[in-house]
Amino acid sequence: LIFNAIPTLTNFICTDKEAAVQQACVDGKWDVPASMIWPLAYWILFNSILAYFLMTWGNQYAPASAVSGYTVLQPFTSEALCALLIAVAGASWAEKYNLEKPGLQFLGAIAIVLGLAVLLSERAVHREDLAAKRLTESAA
Repeated sequence: LIFNAIPTLTNFICTDKEAAVQQACVDGKWDVPASMIWPLAYWILFNSILAYFLMTWGNQYAPASAVSGYTVLQPFTSEALCALLIAVAGASWAEKYNLEKPGLQFLGAIAIVLGLAVLLSERAVHREDLAAKRLTESAA
């Protein structure tokens, strides 16, 4: 596998603030600690399989642009929830669970909100156009 053959790639993927943690990752790159089995299963089942199933289901009942528009809210919601949990539970609790306050990457939320605003405003204009067209057709 390429991942095993290129140490630079392994070091990049196993990046951590603490050198000991990074080295443990590099040394046991295919080891999955027992404490991570349930979080990994949750991620696979809910954030992959169920999420893709629900997107497919949603595309049957809503415009694809609306489904994909709301899909981009997931990282925004995760960051907002993380900030809320840290604000409520405190910094020591966040350190215990290795949570960090949202940083500069949270500025991407501006693009998400602006994109959704454009999407929703276009849908509103489209609905108004359809309503006007139906009114004109029914009057004729």
